[in-house]
Amino acid sequence: MRVEIARLHKELKTTVIYVTHDQVEAMTLADKIVVLRAGAVEQVGAPLELYDDPANLFVAGFIGAPRINVFTGQVSARLPGAAEVTLDGFADRRLSVPVKGEVPAEGTEIRLGIRPEHLTEGGAETLPIEIDMFEHLGGETFAYGRSRSGETIIVSTRNGRHLKAGQVLEAGFDPQKALLFAASGERIR
Repeated sequence: MRVEIARLHKELKTTVIYVTHDQVEAMTLADKIVVLRAGAVEQVGAPLELYDDPANLFVAGFIGAPRINVFTGQVSARLPGAAEVTLDGFADRRLSVPVKGEVPAEGTEIRLGIRPEHLTEGGAETLPIEIDMFEHLGGETFAYGRSRSGETIIVSTRNGRHLKAGQVLEAGFDPQKALLFAASGERIR
């Protein structure tokens, strides 16, 4: 049905307003998305713009499948152009996350968002994730794991056939792809 609606939209060359709670439909059909929450506009933009640069944690969690991984933590140090963060469940790891604006004060509670496809084996920064189960979808595998504090984590991989349940995966990521949020949910850029 999505393909047929997209075809009609292209053929008719007219404005179409399509209301849906299905973010896959929104990402597939829209040139522009208006994300609403409780009647208020959270963000407006092109589908991939909202995906890559969400204004807040609500938009980051709504756009994208599977959902974004969100970790709770604190700023452990202010660095030039970056916040060093310590995440609950990964207390032995200090991660450097780029910040273009003002770096939050040491001790500030934060949320760190990392999309499943941005977690890989190896990388500039790593998090140990104990693997619980898998969804093998042919060309892609979703590995579900948890942090030491029990937070569920999803890793999307094209090479996950060798992974085993119970194994600890050092899931790496590029800090430039990490999304930093205040405890209130607003994006820290």
